[in-house]
Amino acid sequence: HDARFHIDPARLFSTKAFANDGILLFRDRMRMQIPGKPVKDASRFLRQLVRRRLASPEFLRSVGGQYARQRLPWPWQPSAELLASPMLSGDSNHAIDSSVLLLGKSRAPQVIATLYTLHERYRHELYANLHGDKETYWLACELVGGLSCGVSPYAAGEMGQLKQDYGPKDPGCVVGNLMQFHPDNPKWIVHCNCKPHASWLYTHVSTPQKYVALAKSLSSSHDGYRNLAGNRFTLAIEPSPFSSEPSRLLSAP
Repeated sequence: HDARFHIDPARLFSTKAFANDGILLFRDRMRMQIPGKPVKDASRFLRQLVRRRLASPEFLRSVGGQYARQRLPWPWQPSAELLASPMLSGDSNHAIDSSVLLLGKSRAPQVIATLYTLHERYRHELYANLHGDKETYWLACELVGGLSCGVSPYAAGEMGQLKQDYGPKDPGCVVGNLMQFHPDNPKWIVHCNCKPHASWLYTHVSTPQKYVALAKSLSSSHDGYRNLAGNRFTLAIEPSPFSSEPSRLLSAP
């Protein structure tokens, strides 16, 4: 495994996210590059999943077995967090880093049931469009609906070397390997995807940044590099015929 811990990983079980939700996930870098592009487009595939979940309660009907008793909420509405995700809007083909994650099976039975159904029914679609299985845990949680998915509020960091491409006055940026901060205390580095044989290259670490602020700044600078159409996507959530709730119009800016 490529995760190198810098704290005792058992400390993660006492994080607020896992204590409250039974799940803890860390974020991946925000980037468009994905092996297999343009045939593989994770962002486009996520929008398809959202539409299919909105359209029919049968989309994630249990395949049976030990999860047959789990019933998912219907009608379903995407969470504000999902709608604000750069992966949904077309600003990134990546969302979650699966090097380390926590998921309590007994604490989140609907997530486990949805994960099982996604894998049994749609595994070929999932792995043909996503980069491995790293987003499936997050997607399973979001597609249940009404849950907090325990995603760290901090963006992924970098451990590596300081690159100053524009001279000594350039503040530069750290270029290296992915690193994660403790979600409750970002002064602690939880782990990095480091290479032991290249440890001499790790001279700097990036400072922690809140993901929401970073995503907004990167989104505004990537206007020509978003999706195959070159435009941000707007999602209009129409009222469900099965619900008396008022309609909502939710759109990406």
